[in-house]
Amino acid sequence: MNIQTIENINELEQQIAALIAIEPRFAPVHKQVGTPNLRHNAGGFEQLMRAMVGQQLSVAAAASIWKRLVDAELITPQAIREATDDTLKTQGLSKQKLVMCVH
Repeated sequence: MNIQTIENINELEQQIAALIAIEPRFAPVHKQVGTPNLRHNAGGFEQLMRAMVGQQLSVAAAASIWKRLVDAELITPQAIREATDDTLKTQGLSKQKLVMCVH
């Protein structure tokens, strides 16, 4: 599988058209919703952690937990590896998220 980064709105429109060609049932959705805004992030481990923290939480709760992790300098692979479960729980990570982080 080749992963491609969509760099601009024209590329996004092309990819949406290709998706609709594969599955025409997406056409009415695209017509109703329109083209989404293009969002870029830095990627990498920190972005993965941020996405994991935000799963199934309110935006406010995820932001609060993320701030605690940043303040505790627990956003790098090494810091997560070296942190105890209790330390990560103290920052607000659930038991299920601990399993995702450290295993």
